[in-house]
Order: sequence, then structure tokens, then C-alpha cells
Amino acid sequence: MSLSGISFSGVGSGIDSATIISQLMGLERIPVRRMQIRQAQIQARSDLYGQFRSKLGALNAAASALNSAGAFNAMKVSLSDPSVALASVGSGAAPGSYQLKVSALAQAHKVGSTAQASADQALGYAGEFMVNGKAVSIAATDSLNTIAGKLNTLGAGVTASVVNGGAGNAFLSLTSDKTGVASAIQLAQISGNALSGLGLQTGGAALREDTGPDRWRSFGFSGQLETLKSLTGSSMAGTFTINGQDVAVDFETDTLQGLASKINALGAGVTASVAQATEDGKTVYRLQVDGAGAVAGTSDPDGVLQALGVFQRGFSEVIVGAQDAAYSIDGVNLTSASNSVSGVVSGVTLTLLKADSGTPPTTTLTISRDDPAIKGSVKNFMSAYNDVVGFIRSNSSFDKDTFASGPLFGDAMAAQVTNAIGDLIFKDVGSGSFRNLTSLGFSIDGEGKMTLDESRLDSAIAQSPNAVAALFRTVATTNNTDLSYISSTSKSKPSGPAGYEVNITQLATKTSTVAQSAQTGASTATEKLTFSGTLFGGSSIELTVSTGSTAADLVDQINNDSRLRDLVQASLDGDGKLNLVSKRFGTPGAFSVVSDLEAGPNNSGFGTDGGVVTLGLNVEGTINGEEATGSGQFLTGKAGAANVDGLQILYAGNTLGAIGNVVFGKGVASRMSDLMMTFTDTVDGLLTATDRALQDQIKDITDRITDYEKTLEIREQTLRARFLAMEQAVSALQAQQARLNQMRTR
Repeated sequence: MSLSGISFSGVGSGIDSATIISQLMGLERIPVRRMQIRQAQIQARSDLYGQFRSKLGALNAAASALNSAGAFNAMKVSLSDPSVALASVGSGAAPGSYQLKVSALAQAHKVGSTAQASADQALGYAGEFMVNGKAVSIAATDSLNTIAGKLNTLGAGVTASVVNGGAGNAFLSLTSDKTGVASAIQLAQISGNALSGLGLQTGGAALREDTGPDRWRSFGFSGQLETLKSLTGSSMAGTFTINGQDVAVDFETDTLQGLASKINALGAGVTASVAQATEDGKTVYRLQVDGAGAVAGTSDPDGVLQALGVFQRGFSEVIVGAQDAAYSIDGVNLTSASNSVSGVVSGVTLTLLKADSGTPPTTTLTISRDDPAIKGSVKNFMSAYNDVVGFIRSNSSFDKDTFASGPLFGDAMAAQVTNAIGDLIFKDVGSGSFRNLTSLGFSIDGEGKMTLDESRLDSAIAQSPNAVAALFRTVATTNNTDLSYISSTSKSKPSGPAGYEVNITQLATKTSTVAQSAQTGASTATEKLTFSGTLFGGSSIELTVSTGSTAADLVDQINNDSRLRDLVQASLDGDGKLNLVSKRFGTPGAFSVVSDLEAGPNNSGFGTDGGVVTLGLNVEGTINGEEATGSGQFLTGKAGAANVDGLQILYAGNTLGAIGNVVFGKGVASRMSDLMMTFTDTVDGLLTATDRALQDQIKDITDRITDYEKTLEIREQTLRARFLAMEQAVSALQAQQARLNQMRTR
């Protein structure tokens, strides 16, 4: 029976048993309090190690930043007249001076409707029209505000606005979301009177984009194999004519690729294809027709090509014309769809601000090395180092009078870090003009912190920035143009001046697959090719080949497909068979292709079993005579190798044997980063191991306290039971005494 919570305090004996039990249990709990104090001390030590880890992590980050090429290639840009343009500089910039003249700024196309009766009352217009390849349906009950709302939710890259000037004076304006001629608004009436009623267009249709007399192309769409309905939202159907040949189009079923095949099957003396381009990071697809009479011989009675953006009627009111920026750099005339210009000057982005076609405003763009930024990276490293030293010092104090000491006083880990970073920081590591940090003006003060003669560092950076970089960074060179250093790890050891010899025993090759048979005619059925393998990340890509495609069409389709063109190269071999070659070497480039059709003369010829595959080989060889692992053209020192563990090189040559040497060295920042990883690595770093040990101690004490508390609970229950038994015995004796006293008085 549990007695917890029940108190019998002096019922018979007059003894305060509850207080006695409480005091006895207090004495019994002294070991628990000692364990809790010890646990708190260990937790405080763990928290301190957490702060220590943070300081070392900051030093690692500063060292890693200094170990990057960008730290010593920092550039700055200035403009003689900042009112003409703004400029920012990034990676790849090189010192130089350029003259910039701006003749025109890029403008976003803006068009307006004719005056409407009201902004918020039903206009009575109904029908469907196209805006930048997206269909919008208008009901007779829609007002101008309602129409603007529909256009703004269309996602067509156009913003609609309403200007309400009162009865009979309300206007709708459309503004392209992007600047430039290529982003001019495309409109086409599909049905009804909505577009004509708004009066946004006028006149006859003309070629929307001037591509010459023998080419026309559509608006850019997001896909080539999806139905036109899924791309545009419209279900229109109609016919257009090329050189006397009719082409029937049904948006419900036709695709851009399907239309290209239809046109090619006409025999109209033109060639149709689906052209791909990357715009704003996205792939767009355009139906393109080339050949004599492509423009003059094309008629569009049903407005199908207007809906596809090939032809366009004029605009009633052009508020702002679509315009590209026009500018020149050092006399070279250039244009841009945007006022933000990148890539013309390597590593520099310009934002054009002011233009004049008559007298273009001029500014001089100057790019120079940013020595203060380089110096700042070096000083950040020094500051992080000093922060670690200061943290250890402030927590390792000892008062000889009171014998009070800091939490890291006598700590083996703190001592190990202090000794390791102190030994490293002024070690001779350079092989050029500067061999150690002392040569750059660094020294150590009485507290073990680094100090700097900034004038000496300024002079070194100004005179020999590459030599300063070599003192801090990982630097590698090779004596063979086909041999390149790629990367290394903390386990890769510097090679010394002679370098590590690279010996190649097997060259890397590419995977190829050849169709089982040649395609001799146009395809007679739609075919689906499935590409899979390591090259495609373990997934698969399906390519639909339309009826009427020739072998040459399929080669073009594969080589222009945004999903495939960067991974495989298609061609026809000497027998006319389709040959696909991976663009990556070795096992990373392995792939296969299968068809959903049996191989035959009127399809790709791959068949349901796929083609004949020749797997690519990985490069094989040694570095410094030590084992290395190949992957494609990359050769990496094997884990556990004495010197080259993790050292990775790339060999792009075709010669076997000893092909050259890689000279590999590590500077102060690189070595410091490696050292910090031995302490802070989350898997096997020394601080990680120490923290695990402390957490194990905390858990062990917690378990011991839990077990001891259970013992104390039993002990308390036992004491309560004994005192209860005593009280019961005393009460019984007192009752017996009372009865005896009664008998005596009789």
C-alpha cells in the first residue's frame, strides 16, 4: 500500500514525524544536489565550448574567404558622370577604361483604347482575343474595369489600367511588363467584337516581326509538344495558306511541332521548324517557316497566324513605343532590350539612366583593382584570429592571490588550439616574394594577438598582388595544357617545388548509342523516344517525334531540345543511322534510348530494345604514384592516400603514360581552414568529440539522479511506514494504559 501524501505527525507519541522525515530525506538528497551541481558545471563547460566553436568557425570562414580567388581579384568600378549610368562589378572583371555613350533608353510598349462610354458599366462587347499568346474571353456584361481585371490575371506579361475621365471619356491602356522591341504587345481578335469595340487596333495585318522576305515566325510559347489550346487557352480553328497550299489548324489538337510537320508535308517550297531560344532564363518555342515566298506567299483569312503572333494589326493609340536601348562602348554601337546591360564589359553590369539621340551623354567607365577590398579580407582574417586568441586568454585567467581561475585554465583543448594556430600563423609557406606573414608587416604582441603594419601590406598588395595571394591561398600549376588542377581537401598535402607526377593508364571516353537501322523516309507514325541513365540523373526524358519527320528533322529536334541539347549530340553516321553521343565522359555520361515502335525505315530505328550502346570509360591512373579514382576526365587521389587524398585533377588529353606534373601548395589561409576543420568538423572534429563526451556525462548524471530519486522515494515510503507503525503501537499502548487505569479506579 502506498503511503505517499499521507502524514501521521505525533498522533499518539507527540513526535513531529513529518519534520523528522523531511530532514532525514534532506540529508539523503545531499548526493543528488552534488550531482546536480556537477551537471550544471559540465553544462556550463559545454556552453563555453559552443562559444569556442563559434569563434573557431568564424576564423575558418575568414580563412576560407581569403583562400578564394575572388579575394585577391577584387575590382571596383567608377564613372566620370554617374548621371549617365550606374555600374556594378562582379567576377570576371578586369582592369580597363571604356567610353560609354547612350543614344536611347529602352522603353516598355504602351498602347491605349479609343474613348469608351463608361469605366464601370457594361460595354456590350463580347468575344475572345489574344494578348501575347494568351486568350481572354469578354462578356457583354463586362465593364472597362472588369476587362482590365481579366487582363491583369491573364499572366500575359501585360498590365492593364483604366483612366476614367467621366462619361464618354474612359480609356483602357495596356503596358508591357518588359522593355524593348521584342516585348511589344501582341493582340489578335479571335471572335466577337470585344477587341474591335475597344478600338485598340486599326488597319490591316502585317508581319509582326521583320525577319526578312523569306522567313516568318510565331510568338514565343512555353512548349512545342503541348496542344495550342493548352498553351493559349483558345479553341479556335481555321486555315492559312502558304504558296497556294492550305494548312488547317485546330488549336484543340495541333502542336507547334505538329504544325511544322504539316507544313513540311505540303511540298510548298518552304521549310518549317520549331526554333528555340532562352529568354529571361526560360526556353520559348516559335513556329518558323523559311523559304522563297514564305512571307509574300502566306495569307491568313481566318486570323490563325494573327493568333499565333505571326501577323499583327496596327494600334490605334501608341502612348509609348516599344524601344531598345541604344548605346556605344568605345565606338562600338550596341542595343539592349533592357536598360540593365551585362556581359558587354566582362564582369560589369550597367544601368543606363540618361540618353539623347542628338547629343548622346558620355561617361568614362574605369575598372581597377580594389586594393582596399583585398586588404579588408586580410584584416578580417587577422581579426578572427585575434578573436580566438582573446577568447582563450580571457577564459584562461588565474588569480595568484585568490587562486580563482577561468573555465579554460589548464584546458587541454584550448592549449592545443593555441599551440596549433600559433605554430601555423608565421610558418614559411610561400615560394615567391613573400614567404611568411612577417614579410607583409604582421607581428605578435604581448597578448599573443596579431598586429599589422598596414603601410607594408598596402605596398605589398600594390606591387605584387599575386605573390600576396600565393602566401594565403591554395595555388596549383601544371606543366601540361591538357592537365588542370580542380580541387583539394584538408587531407591533400602540398607537393613541394617538383610537384606530383600524373600517370595516365586509361583515357576517358564518351558513351554512344547507334540506332539499329537507318530511317530512309519520313516517319509514318508518331514515335516516343525515352532517354534514361546516369546522364539524366537517374530519371528519364521523353521526346515525341511527330509524323512526317525525317532523320534530319530528328537530328535537329534532339540537338535543339532544351532538355537534351546540353547532354547529347545527335548526328547521322555513314550508314545513315542515328548516332547519339554523350557530352560527358565516363560513367557520369552513361545513357540509353528506347522507342515505343519497332525499328524500321520510317522511324528513328532505335526499336523497343534500344540501340547499340558503347559505354564511356573513366580516366584511370595515379598521382604521385599513389592510387587515384577516375570519374569521367576527373582523377581524384584515393581516400587514405599518403599525400594526394582528395587532390583532384582533370586530364583532357589523349596520351597515355607520364603526362605531366601538378605543383600544389597551400598558403596560410588554406592551412588555417584545414586546421579549423580538425577542431570544428561536425562528424569527427575534436570539439565535436569533446562535446559528445560532455553530453554523455550530463546524460549519465541525469540517469544516476533518476535512479537515486527512485531509491529515495522507496526510502521515504519506508520511513513513513515505520513512523506509522510506531504511532500505531504507541496509540495501542496508550489505549491499554487507559483501560488499566479505569480498572484500578473501580
